[in-house]
Amino acid sequence: MGKLKASTLVEVIVALVILVTIFCMAFTIFFQINKNDNNYLKLKAIITAKSRMCEIKKEKDFYSDVEEVDGFTIDVESTEMDGDYLYMVSIEVKRENVVYCRLKEIIKGDERF
Repeated sequence: MGKLKASTLVEVIVALVILVTIFCMAFTIFFQINKNDNNYLKLKAIITAKSRMCEIKKEKDFYSDVEEVDGFTIDVESTEMDGDYLYMVSIEVKRENVVYCRLKEIIKGDERF
């Protein structure tokens, strides 16, 4: 009768160490990619909020509204402050109920408002 070939305990442990190392590297790469995606969304939200604030300054459009842009919900609130036609403009950019950016600025309006 022939002898059966089997793995030694050392070979099994070496194989498990290699597998665990590969899985750890894969999880590290996955979490890094996920983190970078979240940073990208925050940066895109900041750019969207600043762009909307520039439009408000240019058009002197001090009305509160909610709009959808690039998958983000942009909530604009404008409140008139005392004297000299000053307005507090607050912009909140969110996606799926997660707020990625809040921006507040005081803007001087025209006398026509």
